[in-house]
Amino acid sequence: MAVVPLTSPNLNIFERRIGAIQPESRRRWGKLEPAAVLRHLRAAVELSLGEVAFRDQSTFFSRTVGRRIVFRSWMPWPKGKIKAPDELTPAAEGDCDQERAKLLEAIRRFVAAAEREPERTGLHTMFGPMTLKEWQRAHGKHFEHHFEQYGV
Repeated sequence: MAVVPLTSPNLNIFERRIGAIQPESRRRWGKLEPAAVLRHLRAAVELSLGEVAFRDQSTFFSRTVGRRIVFRSWMPWPKGKIKAPDELTPAAEGDCDQERAKLLEAIRRFVAAAEREPERTGLHTMFGPMTLKEWQRAHGKHFEHHFEQYGV
């Protein structure tokens, strides 16, 4: 599926697909259970909004070439081969339904902020400063990867 950016016109698509990840959903690869993957996605959204602390692990290569390959390439991400930094995989704070509700709230905050301030910068742990406009596409690709992981 093509990358759908996390924007206001596409919000219903994200909400529907997030809603399809249920406690009994089976993953096709990886180790994150449904509540954990929802928490992981929320951590990424909160990171883009500057709501969580993290270690800046970016390098010149990752900020330039790496970012382009990861977020702008048509190629899908490797399945189960890349481990996210620890700050992007915190433990779930509740069950699947609670994590889903928190994620939906976070993406609504993100969409509102990106509409108000598209050039506002948020730092990515591996790819450095990115505008919220760039984050819209990055979140789209990231969410798509995990939607495929759960077949939604």
